[in-house]
Amino acid sequence: MGDEDDEDGTGGKPKPAEGSLAAMTLASESMSPQEYRTAHSIKVIGMGSEPLPDPATTWTTCRSFFEAKLVDPLAAAGFAGPSPIQACAWPIAVQGRDLIAVAKTGSGKTLGFLLPGFKHLAAVRPQAYRGDAPKILVLAPTRELAVQIQTDCAKFGKTARVRSVCLFGGAPKSQQIRELQNGVDVVVATPGRLNDLLEMRKANVSEVNCPFTSPNFFATSYLIEER
Repeated sequence: MGDEDDEDGTGGKPKPAEGSLAAMTLASESMSPQEYRTAHSIKVIGMGSEPLPDPATTWTTCRSFFEAKLVDPLAAAGFAGPSPIQACAWPIAVQGRDLIAVAKTGSGKTLGFLLPGFKHLAAVRPQAYRGDAPKILVLAPTRELAVQIQTDCAKFGKTARVRSVCLFGGAPKSQQIRELQNGVDVVVATPGRLNDLLEMRKANVSEVNCPFTSPNFFATSYLIEER
């Protein structure tokens, strides 16, 4: 019975459901970069002559530019591979190019910008110490979205010892101020609460630097749209 064998090449493992991310990830491994973008309805607009990096469609490929401690938690969480927006955005972002990515809710955009940010942190921050000013600022229009981003930041930044705080209205300022004073790497904030704390001189964003800054925006910037 054991020899009815593995005709589908899965080694006896359950075959991913058709249309699932796991199934799409498996199918993507044999696609060319253009076939991948077409299959996932992704349009990339580049402004300049820089060659467009190939999508990173597997965790193995991602480990070529991210440390394993950033990638392994995603694989351990059950993600079969990068989502399409991540696969196309990460190779551009880690090169320090400016990038705008547009995709629907649930597509993986949050980790699409957080992981390059975590990589950037490792390069710019000194040995952690009390009172560190944040290096990354994430602005969100609503409290709910800010909390969601902070949840992912805390969960997937843990292995990289990323310290983050979420600043939003409707909660006591005192606790948020204490967290800032203890030193953080990432601030996730709604504009109103951040402005309040800046006016009180309790927040310091003077050392924030964008991990995607390039010397010439118009020569090396990209727009990725997932339709």
